[in-house]
Amino acid sequence: MKRVIIVLILVIAVVGFAGAQEDNLDLAKFKPAFQAFAEGIANTLPMASTIGLQWSDAYIRKLPHFGIGLSLGAAMMPVTAFDAVFAGLGVSDMPSLSSILPAGTSLAAAGLPFPGYSADIRLGGIRRPLDLGFKIGFIPAKLRTKLSFVLPPGWEVDYLLVGGDLRYALIEQNRRLKPNLSVGIGYNFLRGGISMPVPLGDAGGTQILTAPDKDNPLVTKDYTITMEDPMMKFNWQSHVIDLKAQLSKRLLFIVTPYVGIGASYARSRAGGGLDTSLLMDGEALQQDTINDIKDGLAAAGKDAPDLSADGILVETAVNGWALRGFGGLSVNIFFLKVDASIMYNLVSKSLGLNANVRIQF
Repeated sequence: MKRVIIVLILVIAVVGFAGAQEDNLDLAKFKPAFQAFAEGIANTLPMASTIGLQWSDAYIRKLPHFGIGLSLGAAMMPVTAFDAVFAGLGVSDMPSLSSILPAGTSLAAAGLPFPGYSADIRLGGIRRPLDLGFKIGFIPAKLRTKLSFVLPPGWEVDYLLVGGDLRYALIEQNRRLKPNLSVGIGYNFLRGGISMPVPLGDAGGTQILTAPDKDNPLVTKDYTITMEDPMMKFNWQSHVIDLKAQLSKRLLFIVTPYVGIGASYARSRAGGGLDTSLLMDGEALQQDTINDIKDGLAAAGKDAPDLSADGILVETAVNGWALRGFGGLSVNIFFLKVDASIMYNLVSKSLGLNANVRIQF
């Protein structure tokens, strides 16, 4: 479970958010900041959704052959995705994640791990050389706010990964040189989120929201707003169609090396913002004032975030293809297989890791 929230721990360790927040929250920077986060994480989602069911055997043979196990993995996310958010929130005293990570190190270059896990099951086909896989990973609702052993008080996480695939063996291995070669198609759905309380700092929750005047975009206007119990939220989800081909060969019954390539088309949404009750003069922010802020930004040619009495939220859709290569091996001990592999996203130039322990008959 700790791997599911490793990104959260890295963020809070370097943020030092309390007392760092300025009095001025610039709405013109707010939406681009979360759009940069959304685009950065959305490019990671297709590969993150392929965690699980990446087993060493390209084909497990027909029934009664089957396997069941647990997968852990991570896809690397650019650290600049988080840097853009905090910079856009006017957090001037906070060192960026990019500056905290040692320059020139592999971690700084590769990014932060976007972790995931799943329970996997794969069944052999009946007549044709097929096998069918299913996977699911989630954090129960009752645990989302009760992970006190790894999360600070008030933090909440959401994680759901479900998917399945169908593989067809073009070549079935034998005891000589012939390997397993399969092609497959699958569908994955990945959803996640992070919520964390925002310390109010010296301003006591009172912020000045700056936006252009709706009648004169060259003149900015300040709105003094009070935020009640603000929560910083990051969220994402992705629907992914995955096509793949894999080659494997068991050697001496002890190890099974494998390589493969996959192409994924993803329809993703990601974003976040501040979830809070916005008050002006002790009362709920009125729609007329909200309209003035949005109209001012529109008159200045700037997109307005989803500003309401319930907070400021931004969400961006990112659709497109991702292409990855992967490879690894498993150690086979009778029916127990311990599997490890690495993935490389040829589009975003990022890495991914996958490990699996299973019983396979």
